[in-house]
Amino acid sequence: MASFIKVLKQLLRLVLVLATGMLVWNFDRLTTSRKYQHYRKALSWKLTNDTKSNLTDVQYLNIDTGNWEESKISKTTKFHQLESTFYSTESMEMKSSNHTKDPWSAFPYPLNVDMVELVRKLKSNIHVEHKPLFVYQYNFKHYRIDKCVDGSPFFIFLIKSAVNNVKNRVAIRETWSHLSLMEKYNSVRLFLVGTPDKQMELSAVEEENNLHKDIILMSFRDNYYNNTLKTIGAIHWTVQHCNRSKFVVFVDDDMLVSTTRLVKFLKSEVTVPTFFGGYITRHSPYRGKRSKWYVSPQDYPHDVYPPMPSAGFMIMTMNFVTDLHFASQFTRFFNFDDCYLGILAYKLHVKPVYIRSVYVVHIATYSRTFNLQLMAAHGYPPSKLKSAWRALQKISS
Repeated sequence: MASFIKVLKQLLRLVLVLATGMLVWNFDRLTTSRKYQHYRKALSWKLTNDTKSNLTDVQYLNIDTGNWEESKISKTTKFHQLESTFYSTESMEMKSSNHTKDPWSAFPYPLNVDMVELVRKLKSNIHVEHKPLFVYQYNFKHYRIDKCVDGSPFFIFLIKSAVNNVKNRVAIRETWSHLSLMEKYNSVRLFLVGTPDKQMELSAVEEENNLHKDIILMSFRDNYYNNTLKTIGAIHWTVQHCNRSKFVVFVDDDMLVSTTRLVKFLKSEVTVPTFFGGYITRHSPYRGKRSKWYVSPQDYPHDVYPPMPSAGFMIMTMNFVTDLHFASQFTRFFNFDDCYLGILAYKLHVKPVYIRSVYVVHIATYSRTFNLQLMAAHGYPPSKLKSAWRALQKISS
């Protein structure tokens, strides 16, 4: 009898342990499920409910454009890093009077001058006392662009492309920047390419350019950390050689673009002379030295960047491109082009515009967003780009 009671007690202990374990497991599962549902709803809102909104396709950010140096925000203030957040309409709105919600208004960034006034003088050929901080010393090799020289293009595609991404360029020429579309919309397509290390690769890209006459070959080495040189170089080139274009659209070579929706947007939504728009990102510098995006406190001592469009797809008016052309010469160089453009825009008092139909993720062709709204999306290698383009063509036909 005593042994039976002993065994029974052991069984009860075992049942209690198992019950406790199941309780903990279910609680953790429930918590995880709730978190998943939250993220899923947020993503669903972004990718689906955008099409149900009665708002315009653009969302202006209310950014304080006061004097950076007069702000009392400490450089050491820590702000939460937002790397890949899907923003609701409410989260895109900020009160300019509240610096705790507008922390980037705290930073001076060389050159600490009234950049708007400086650019005004430069555009009017008025002498300025300040010396340039960023003198662009690289050359361009390109063919004559008849539309730029003899005409006034509606827009120009400036497509940032790695020198070896030949298949990407072929796919883009066959899809959203096909010559028939460029003629239809009075637009220009140009690929921005740096110089490769090997002579064989250089000969190949020169031969490609001889065939298509749509590459601007820049004299710096083609690598990720020279993207700012590529972007600013393209801005300088455009101001010098194609300044009668109404709009400039920067695109990465793995983007899908609905050219028809882009043209419709440019004609109906852009109502300001200095427009700068895309998918607005807000994040902090990476301080981990092993990171691809590492930024030292010496290069950028502040804790967050000004808001900026993701560099994969950016729309600008020529007026804004011209302002960037001048402002960049008097603003210290920064490695990452989207961050640098965000700094320049802030110094020029230009508010970045959040375009609801631009995405930094791949959008499935069967989705409501793809069929009703998508203007540009990221993550399309050549094979997927061609199939996605065919799907877009079926929608528009």
